[in-house]
Amino acid sequence: MDWVKEHSKEIGAVGALLVGLATLWAAVSTSLATQRSVDTAEAGLVAERFKNGIENLGAPDASVQAGGIYTLERVATDSPDDAETAFAVILSFVRHNLCATKFKEDEPLTGPPRSVLAGLEVLRRRDRPIELQGLNCEGDPVPDLTGVDLRGADLESAHPPGAVLHGANLSGADLTGADLEYANLSPLGFTKGANLSGANLTKAIIRCTNFEGTRGFTRNQLGRAGADWKLRLPPKVDANKKSWIAPAGRSKCKN
Repeated sequence: MDWVKEHSKEIGAVGALLVGLATLWAAVSTSLATQRSVDTAEAGLVAERFKNGIENLGAPDASVQAGGIYTLERVATDSPDDAETAFAVILSFVRHNLCATKFKEDEPLTGPPRSVLAGLEVLRRRDRPIELQGLNCEGDPVPDLTGVDLRGADLESAHPPGAVLHGANLSGADLTGADLEYANLSPLGFTKGANLSGANLTKAIIRCTNFEGTRGFTRNQLGRAGADWKLRLPPKVDANKKSWIAPAGRSKCKN
């Protein structure tokens, strides 16, 4: 008892410290519980958005599908852990629907659905690779890819024979071994490093097509194509035939 009396101040200080620590721990526990609740709520919100995005992609309306694309982009922004999955879903949607619009005689060329264009826009904006290797668009009627922006896309061994590519942008795209037989590339700018090594251009329509700046384009490919209007060619590919310039009486190429 004497010891207790002698050390009563110290004991009191320890007791106060313990009470303080207990109070602090209670506050920390409450804060952690609150944060867990917030994290759980946020995770639930992300999951709900992901679900809604997927459901929208399955809608019949292209505008609703486009909304689903932007919802998945939001998921990737809000939840970095889910970004890879979100972008993989967007890319998969683009692959499966890029050739959904078909060319029809006497009808305006419209190009791919709005939702596909939205997917490509998001992938480019977020600097994601557009991996379309081995894409198969074979079928009748042929796909309408008018005006599609596939800059930098990987289209190695893609198979869109007969595709209509009026005004499409394939600058920097990898078309190594792609099958463009009977494809309509008129007019089209393959500029800024598109790779045409081994691409099949047999009977492809290349009127007024710009091949300047391409890689892998050869005289053999040119000879197999159905060129009958003025072309712009790489320095090493000289058509050197009258049939490669605009015939008299036909509209000349612009630019």
